[in-house]
Amino acid sequence: MQPPGATGAQAMRALKALAVALLVGLTPTSLQSQAMEAPSPSVVLGDPGGFVDGDPFHYRDPFGVAIDRSVTPNRLYIADGSNNRVLGFNSIAGLTNGAAPDVIIGQPDLLSSEPNHGGTSASSLRGPQSVAVDASGNLYVADTENNRVLEYDTPFTSDTIADRVFGQAGSFSTSDCAAVSATSLCSPYGVALDPAGDLYVADYENNRVLEFDDPLGNATADRVFGQGGFQQRREQRCQC
Repeated sequence: MQPPGATGAQAMRALKALAVALLVGLTPTSLQSQAMEAPSPSVVLGDPGGFVDGDPFHYRDPFGVAIDRSVTPNRLYIADGSNNRVLGFNSIAGLTNGAAPDVIIGQPDLLSSEPNHGGTSASSLRGPQSVAVDASGNLYVADTENNRVLEYDTPFTSDTIADRVFGQAGSFSTSDCAAVSATSLCSPYGVALDPAGDLYVADYENNRVLEFDDPLGNATADRVFGQGGFQQRREQRCQC
């Protein structure tokens, strides 16, 4: 339900502002009046021209963002879904309109956007939807259309080649939606980490969420939510 007196557009802006506020650590109360007034952003990314149409560096369907708080200033990652890449920015504090990324994951350069550029590998992505960063600065990417989650050890200080893969039995060259199990994934849409470093994956087509207690050491899920076991994928519908 939208706030009293707000138009549909105002309500949508309020929801977006709330999502950003939660991401950067603000409280809903501190943002309430600003959200209703549809505040303007201070920086726009994805367009070198600022708040007007730009050119080749446009994002295409950016789905997820994550903040790396392991360093100061904090870093930013953006899952640029339909450009089949993840972009990394070394300093949130230093962001300016149309800033070019400092790290590009999934593509050889900023102007490339081919899915699985060069073939399915530890260097490719296809429709990434979500990103998350652990306390050490390691990056997790839900590589949705490749039916896998990839982990990168500190991309800013190492490289942009994935170090671990979830959902493909350890293979970086396959993208199967395999038989449901504790090691399979089918269109994972979301990734998140808790303070202990445990990984949670929203395994969309398998109608479940998986938890990995030691994701840096074991790619087999330890717990499943939404199903009675790791071999089940039954869809549950609300009888409302």
